[in-house]
Amino acid sequence: MEADGERRVRYVLGFAYRVTRRYSLLVSLVALVIWIVLLLVFFYYTLVMKGFIDYLVSLLQATKAAWFHGILRYALILLGLWALKYGLNILGEYLLRLTGLAALEGLATEFIRSLAWARPSKLPERGDIVGRFMSDLSRVSELGGFLASLGVQVARIVIGSVLLYVLSPVLFAVTLIIVPIYYVVFRVSSGKLAIVSERERQAFSRLSMVFREFVEGILHVKALPRMRSYLSAVSERNISSWGSRLRSVFFYDVFFNQSFNSLYDVVRLIVLIIGGFLVARGETTIGSVIAFTNAVYNVFEPIANISYSFAALGELYPYVKRVEEVLVLEPEHDTGERLGRVNSIKARDVVVEVDGRVLLNGASLTVRRGNVYAVMGSTGAGKTTLLLTLIRFYEPSKGEIRINDHDYRAYSVSSLREKIVYLPQQPLVLRASIRDNIALGESLPDDEVWRALRLAGVDFVASLDEAVDPSKLSDGQKQRLALARALAHSPEVLLLDEALNAVDEQTEARILAGLRNEVASDRLGAVVIVTHRSATLSHVDYVYVLENGRVVCDGEPREVLRKCNRTELQV
Repeated sequence: MEADGERRVRYVLGFAYRVTRRYSLLVSLVALVIWIVLLLVFFYYTLVMKGFIDYLVSLLQATKAAWFHGILRYALILLGLWALKYGLNILGEYLLRLTGLAALEGLATEFIRSLAWARPSKLPERGDIVGRFMSDLSRVSELGGFLASLGVQVARIVIGSVLLYVLSPVLFAVTLIIVPIYYVVFRVSSGKLAIVSERERQAFSRLSMVFREFVEGILHVKALPRMRSYLSAVSERNISSWGSRLRSVFFYDVFFNQSFNSLYDVVRLIVLIIGGFLVARGETTIGSVIAFTNAVYNVFEPIANISYSFAALGELYPYVKRVEEVLVLEPEHDTGERLGRVNSIKARDVVVEVDGRVLLNGASLTVRRGNVYAVMGSTGAGKTTLLLTLIRFYEPSKGEIRINDHDYRAYSVSSLREKIVYLPQQPLVLRASIRDNIALGESLPDDEVWRALRLAGVDFVASLDEAVDPSKLSDGQKQRLALARALAHSPEVLLLDEALNAVDEQTEARILAGLRNEVASDRLGAVVIVTHRSATLSHVDYVYVLENGRVVCDGEPREVLRKCNRTELQV
């Protein structure tokens, strides 16, 4: 267990070093310099305070006139040093806080960029990703200031130790006896704290995913009493499990803090007792003992801080692990030629495997410019996988896909997906204006946007500046807005994965007729439609029927309806 705890601490320390170097190095160095200046001021302040107390003791036999001017002089010096300490302390603490903020901003940006460019097949569960971003990232960002804080604590120990030695070498030697005890407490606590913290993060992750299912399916939950009872019971069990793990974290955290506080009280008591004997024997002064008692805090408190910080490193291990798993997701390499006009797409004997499961098993398909295609088949036949493979969400393990008779991997991922646009059944509609939803930050002419809206059958918009609330749109309205967005950016090929299944058949017929006209006029290269509606076949030129990851039937619509059974067609 100890070896595992040390491994966790080293892992988090390495991550802290990388975060500091990348995001918060400059502010960390400035903060460290400010704190060193502050500690030197404190050093001088303590010596002046010691001299002041000894001076007060010496005044027991002095006249009033003699002590008034001396007290005033000491008071002015101490007040000036106090004001300087106050200002430096605020500035130093503020800069240390900024190190964490710099790390948070940098990590959040890197987190989002990593998700945006990661291979889709490598992404974690969506609910778990949200939990990592909203909860774990803020904890991990604390590491941005860890090395700066560690440097401050080490400087406090070094300068404080010199100060204690100057005040009383004997008392300084006594205080060193407590240091091994601090180390033992750290060793005992840190490993256990890391383990219970990791279990708490795992429980929280499970709870996040259950809660996400509960929220996303709230209509089904309320409509089905059995579903409501089941998910409520599952949620309660996960809440109970998470609460139990969190209580363990609280216990070890409190134990750690209180142990250090109690040990510090013991140190002060020992210093006062031994210091009293030294004063009685004339080996030191009252001022030295009092100043030592106050200054010892500036040595043992940073020792406690360092011990606690290293224990907290173990506690942060699961947070860091979960965040770094996202940061190091395998990226898509956006290299290659830019795809322009698409004349043909040919998939030959394509095999796709994901997590050991064969999703496509020798599928073949040809898409030629100027045609509209339908892809049909039962649930799980591989229709969505085939379309996603065409835009490189998945990579074939066998077979090939060629665009314009070139390997489709010769083209950059971004240009391929700009020209071959995939629309899912449940599209993303932004909480923004109609214009922003369609243009996505590009400067598109208004007439082009309106044309795309009309072509997609969006008849519920009065102004491009109209705000969109996705929660108030029907599924069919969302699908039409997503189609308008795709059309406004001049795609070459549209892949509609049941992307109009929430639209009534009459509206769908008008939209498909419009898309056929676009294909006929060469404004649009081709359309591929995944559908279960037989009426859709009147708008297509060719049909592919999939079953068990391969094409089992293909041809013109009438031919397919004649030679394929209805189980395969699923219409």
